[in-house]
Amino acid sequence: MIDIRTPEEVSFGITDKAIVIDFYGPKFESKVNMLSKDKPTALYCAAGGRSAKASQTFVSLGFTEIYDLKAGFRGWRGEGNPVVVQ
Repeated sequence: MIDIRTPEEVSFGITDKAIVIDFYGPKFESKVNMLSKDKPTALYCAAGGRSAKASQTFVSLGFTEIYDLKAGFRGWRGEGNPVVVQ
């Protein structure tokens, strides 16, 4: 799982073992490029908008199996799934 929310948003919690890469951060693409492109990758943001845009970036960088958590972190938490506060 890749959490693409801002540091402020992440302070409210993340999914267990998520990798945080701020979509608005200046090194977003270079950090994404360091990930394994041949493994399944799930993305989420707060509500689903940014992760849809980020999915396009992942495809353009050569990722082949991408999943977008369409309801975002809010949906994940709202369904009672586990959340880790750092």
